[in-house]
Amino acid sequence: MRRRGIVYILVMGSSLTVMVIGLAALMAVRVERRAIQTGSDFMLARAYAHSAIEMGFYWMRSDTAWRTNRPTTGAWVTNQIIGDGTFTLVVTDPEDDDISLAPNNFVVLTATALKGDAKYILQMKLQDVNGLITEVPGSWTQIVN
Repeated sequence: MRRRGIVYILVMGSSLTVMVIGLAALMAVRVERRAIQTGSDFMLARAYAHSAIEMGFYWMRSDTAWRTNRPTTGAWVTNQIIGDGTFTLVVTDPEDDDISLAPNNFVVLTATALKGDAKYILQMKLQDVNGLITEVPGSWTQIVN
């Protein structure tokens, strides 16, 4: 009788050990899945921010009167849906805060992209030299949240 009790306790102890190992493995998979999802969201947010900058650059190049035809301060686009996320594009003149006042002033494009919990902010400075819009070398700034 005594041996049966010991065997029962050993079987229950082994079962408990196997159960704890199984639960730990499930938790590890859950944490890894969450990390992969966060990394994926971050990469997509970065791609969406680049797309927003490219869209602003495109709008400037396709409209010679973009300084007067577009909003002169603030957001050109707010919460624009792109893929599974959104982006906001703000164009500013760092010198006088109005892009229509001085046609040769630099402008700064700031794109904020969101995908899930990931937020990515990208800035680029452009210059307008006699109607030719070009990127200021070394002006890209990345802000990761």
